[in-house]
Amino acid sequence: MCPTQAHNLRKQQRLATLVRTKAVERTEKLNEWEERYLTRVDDERRRQHEDKMKHFRRVVSKAQQQEHGMYEKVRQSEYSRTKQEQVVKKLNDQLLKLRRRNHSSIREQMADSLRKEKELEWKLQREKAQLTKASNSF
Repeated sequence: MCPTQAHNLRKQQRLATLVRTKAVERTEKLNEWEERYLTRVDDERRRQHEDKMKHFRRVVSKAQQQEHGMYEKVRQSEYSRTKQEQVVKKLNDQLLKLRRRNHSSIREQMADSLRKEKELEWKLQREKAQLTKASNSF
């Protein structure tokens, strides 16, 4: 082999090695950039997911607060209704008791009034009888 051919052969080998090295480096760089890109995409997706989770947690928390508020309102309304029912029952019982007392009192007063009427009628009859007896005796 002549020195020029050897020189060209070495040159081609160096060039082939250099091309392979550059190809490997380029492939490694592409892989590295692809990995960085995928990492960034994954990070962005993760952040978006976390943001959505925060949002849903806030929505759920607010809904739970509203539910608790409504529960308290219902409980308070039920308490007020029960208390009002008790007041109505107590007033109704008082009214019935007063009616019975008044009815009894009215019956007693009527009986007393009738007795007094009968007594007056009896006295009137007696006085009339005495008057008639006195007038007949003259």
